[in-house]
Amino acid sequence: MAVGIELTLRTLLGSPNPRATDLLAIALGSSEVALRLGAVRALAIRDDEAGHRRLVDDWPKLPADARAALGDLPPRSSLTATLSKVIRDGTPKQVRRASEIAATLNIVDALPAIVEAASRPRMEGAAILAADAYQLACRLTEAVDLYDPLAKVDGGQHQPDPAFARRPAVNALVTALETYGDHRQLDLLQALLLLTPGDEPALLRALGDEGHSAHEALLKAIRTSRCRGVIEVLASALVDLRSPQPLLEIAAERCDREGLEALLAHLTYPIGLRIRENCRRVASFAWLEESRRGVICELPGPLQATAVQLAAASQADPRDIAGVIELVLDSDDAPARLAACRAIEALPQRAAVEPIRRALDADDPAVVAFAVKMVRAKNYPGATALLVGMLNNPDAKVRSAAGKSLRELSFATFRDSYAELPESSRSVVGKLVGKADPMAAPSLRAELGSGAVARRLRALELIGLMGLADNLAEELIACVTDDKDLGVRVEAAGLLGELTLRDEAVEALVEATGARSTALRATAEKSLQRLTGQTLAELTGPRS
Repeated sequence: MAVGIELTLRTLLGSPNPRATDLLAIALGSSEVALRLGAVRALAIRDDEAGHRRLVDDWPKLPADARAALGDLPPRSSLTATLSKVIRDGTPKQVRRASEIAATLNIVDALPAIVEAASRPRMEGAAILAADAYQLACRLTEAVDLYDPLAKVDGGQHQPDPAFARRPAVNALVTALETYGDHRQLDLLQALLLLTPGDEPALLRALGDEGHSAHEALLKAIRTSRCRGVIEVLASALVDLRSPQPLLEIAAERCDREGLEALLAHLTYPIGLRIRENCRRVASFAWLEESRRGVICELPGPLQATAVQLAAASQADPRDIAGVIELVLDSDDAPARLAACRAIEALPQRAAVEPIRRALDADDPAVVAFAVKMVRAKNYPGATALLVGMLNNPDAKVRSAAGKSLRELSFATFRDSYAELPESSRSVVGKLVGKADPMAAPSLRAELGSGAVARRLRALELIGLMGLADNLAEELIACVTDDKDLGVRVEAAGLLGELTLRDEAVEALVEATGARSTALRATAEKSLQRLTGQTLAELTGPRS
């Protein structure tokens, strides 16, 4: 029995006789399962438009097993062409049935015809057709994503590339976009967003034209859609300096994990100058809000790095930006932590204090080293003392950053803050400043000429701390010989002992040893011995 049915079906499948269609159509109602399933497949596979149209007419009456039998039709079967014809020229009822068959059997080649039908003005059942179109767009997207050019189907043939079906579908959907005011089918816009690349000109025109019939509907769809096309549109908007403001604001509103992750992946790290410029047009990002920023912790490290860069470039509240930076500073991803530390540079001084503190306490030496570079620029509390402490850090990068920052200190800064440093560190920092700031010696020279004794005494202390005695030798000698204040003369005499040997200094010190002040005499004698290596008696006694 089974063999006979199979032979009969094979004969009918290959027969050009139109009566074969009638026989197969009759067999659709058979109670014999094998005959019924074989007949429905034969009708679908035959290159016979009449048979296909018969299948469309009988579709509502087909039992579930007969419909299921059509689930693995050969790709590009002649049924596809017939379904497209029926959808274009059939009655509303036939159009809906043909569309249902295409959607059920995932016949994506019928998508352009379905879109055209759904976008006809006052088309009966247009919403159902639009839903079928969106379903097929989803299937086509999946097929493109899963396509393997090396895979083969039965018979050893390579699978046809589903991407070839996308362009005709996009063309039809673009046409439907332009006539959106005639049909108002939102599912067609969703299908377009699903399939189209983000730089589709017609899509961008509609988004940028507030008078376009689809403008508001597109913005609404983009706000919630997670499909690739939407993410590409939003990513493109952040890159294009001509992007309409509403589109940038929608990009900034996305804070769902899936959508945000896809968007950030499209932007990549580090972000470009155009993205930074567009970020300045954005008031804030929704994921910066304290109640929502936890989504950043769920992202992969590279995307966290991109997120903090976007935040730092925006006009958001510095406190919100600082909050996200602090989260990412605790990331498991080292580049993300460093990106967060770099983002601190965009914060005003007050908002930067806590992020810098956390960065300085980090276990990552690269983060600590970068934070060290910012403490002076951000006027971090106790910056100089902190930098001095970092000179003893076990990591070479941190020590180097601290040393460089200290060398960038100005004389004025050191003068005003050296008293806050531990006494053991003042000389270390002072010598760094003395070497780094070319204005240190001229500034001290001016201080020594001050009429205020306190200023002259402080200048002498600073000269010693900064190792600038040789640079100001003439002034120091003048202080010893001419200054009216004994304290200044004593301090200056002490500093002359730090000079490289010169006759003028020796003469001034020898002269000072004859002063009435015990303190000045003692200091001068000590400096003479340090300067010359000889005692006063050896210098002034008779030569043998």
